[in-house]
Amino acid sequence: MSAEAEFSEQFYESSKKFFSERVDYASVTALLLYWEENDVHPETEVDTIRELFERDFGFSSLTFLIPARRAQQELNREISAFVSNYSNNIDSLILVYYAGHGDVDNDGKSVWAAAALVVKGDRHGHKFEMLGASAKGRRTPEPGRSSFTSILIKHVRRSLKKAQQINARGLHGELLEDSKLTETPQYADLTGSSPRSIVLQPLKPLEHEGFVKKPGSFLLLKVSLAEDPTGSRIADWLKSYAPEGVTAVSVEALILKARRLQGLVNQSAFPPGSTFGRLSEGAKTEILRQLQGLNTVLYSADQLSAQTTVSSAEAPLAADSIQAIDQSVEAVCKAVEAPLLLDEPCAGIEEMDQASGDAAAIVGAEEAMSLRRQILNIAVIPGHLELPRDVLHLPRNWKNSQGTIVYERFRSGTFGVGMNQLDILVESFEVEESDDTDVEQIEKKAALLRQTKRASFHILPCIGYISEPLSHTFGFVFERPPDANGETKPVTLNELYKQSRLVPLGLRIRLAHELVAALENYHRVGWVHKAISSDNIIFLPRDPSAPVIPYCVRVDQAPTLVDQAPNIVHLASPWLFGFDDSRPDEDATNLRVDHSLGNNIYRHPDRWSIPRMRFTKAHDVYSLGIVLLEIAFWQNAISKADISDPLADSRTHRLAPEKIRDLFVAKCTRQLPHLVGQVFTSAILECLYFQEKTKNMTAYEQHRYFVTNVADGLAKAVGR
Repeated sequence: MSAEAEFSEQFYESSKKFFSERVDYASVTALLLYWEENDVHPETEVDTIRELFERDFGFSSLTFLIPARRAQQELNREISAFVSNYSNNIDSLILVYYAGHGDVDNDGKSVWAAAALVVKGDRHGHKFEMLGASAKGRRTPEPGRSSFTSILIKHVRRSLKKAQQINARGLHGELLEDSKLTETPQYADLTGSSPRSIVLQPLKPLEHEGFVKKPGSFLLLKVSLAEDPTGSRIADWLKSYAPEGVTAVSVEALILKARRLQGLVNQSAFPPGSTFGRLSEGAKTEILRQLQGLNTVLYSADQLSAQTTVSSAEAPLAADSIQAIDQSVEAVCKAVEAPLLLDEPCAGIEEMDQASGDAAAIVGAEEAMSLRRQILNIAVIPGHLELPRDVLHLPRNWKNSQGTIVYERFRSGTFGVGMNQLDILVESFEVEESDDTDVEQIEKKAALLRQTKRASFHILPCIGYISEPLSHTFGFVFERPPDANGETKPVTLNELYKQSRLVPLGLRIRLAHELVAALENYHRVGWVHKAISSDNIIFLPRDPSAPVIPYCVRVDQAPTLVDQAPNIVHLASPWLFGFDDSRPDEDATNLRVDHSLGNNIYRHPDRWSIPRMRFTKAHDVYSLGIVLLEIAFWQNAISKADISDPLADSRTHRLAPEKIRDLFVAKCTRQLPHLVGQVFTSAILECLYFQEKTKNMTAYEQHRYFVTNVADGLAKAVGR
């Protein structure tokens, strides 16, 4: 295998889960690479190709100067961060352009022999193509009229002018016929999954009356920091003193997004009739408040970048600035996204499909908007999500001594063949009798679970479902994380209370924060879980070979924290399961009778045994409050309520659900401020009385109440 092919294969293997060959992409980002110290001076050509990407195609771009010291390590870090950050969406394309020499090191590996690298991404498929200036060991003209880049740009612009389709394979063919090239350009399709090549086409401009026109000197939709002196100055300073683990690409992307957000709306008014103009006054106030906070932290960073001198003392200032800007950017995005999804003047079906698209693109809400459309039945739900059994490899359910089929709730296995084989985790659930209605509901839930979601939902990527008629079970099939140990069974939070008896408060608060953030995401898109409990919060034991990370505890009887052990779980990565009852908030509710104490203990008093009212988001919040109470005491709710038999029938115990809540509230009030602090205690109490405190509020007002009184306090407690 040639050095170029080896490099490409390594790159492809490390990032193949991100790539697909869609043409209708909504976002394209280019990474431009050249050496900080060089003898060919490619800066002018890099600027020219940046202009091509940004002005002719409407693509975003980032630039990384490869340092002379630790070049390979730094380059690998930056590219990994770039692929991870910009290739997660189904409709995204990434491009990597490199200007510089190519060589082969002592181990025979390629040292950046490509002149242009084209990649496109999605986790359900992949397409990866490379276009290079020459073969290994050949020398091409230096930057100028006869260089590979100049001639490449000429062909691209000619095709654009003629409105011809541009793709990597076609460009290679044109370049082969160009007599001005002195060396033969190289093309490689590293996937070979389809004869179709990646298509480059201009993105449609984001235009909507909800955006205020700015002076010509202010780029509302900046596609890079090249023409933004203030943003460039801040980014350069932060990159020079970025903390360990923070890449230059991620810093530049953060500042670019922050500068875009500053141009989102007019600070003095929301244009009447626009998307933002239709927001409630409370939503407008919150957006302006968060934008003002972003302006403040960016102004402070700009002042520091202009005033400080080169010294090691700048590193802590830069680290603090990065954290403050990141938190402020996240706050602005949430402030804009929440009313677009929930505020009554903007959350209707028509607005969700049309008016909110531009704002969603800037704040990165496309995934949430897409999920919301599917929840509202606007988007077509894909059919045929039942997976074929011939490429599904799972342990079989077994029969006990009485001949009854016993099913395992969780089973690990694989799906697919060859390079496309996935490690999977299946959650099975029983149904009394499956009919067309059941299958339709399962199809709908599988489609919602399959929809791309941000990591803070804490839902594993779903690829479909299976049906097992003999055991009257269905199962949702999820991708298993690469660091999970497939040989070890998942551990529920309820089991963890017994298996890891001493867990530091900081870890428990971090777990509580992650669960609160997950429910906030659910409710923001109009989804209710309906079965939040410590039995539906799952941890996947880590693979023994996985890197050591913080927030890990043993899942055996050992009472102490460990740095590395075969049986450990990551408390900051809980996974939510139990979706067989989940549904859109607007759907009809199930008033099924259930007298199990193990289930009822997590339910609001109005939903015990025989439900007295339809399920609402407030009931999810109550269930979350019970789980938070358990985490605070590190003890399950049944034992905390002094009930000896968790499998008992609530009718036998003659328990009044209101008195159970009163008991929990009394124990919280008396014991928890001393054990876990007032912030954690307050969050629990707010959850337990959320329905009463938010009565008659709109969906958006309820969401803001939850964020302000539950989520924000825990976020600050973990430094977010």
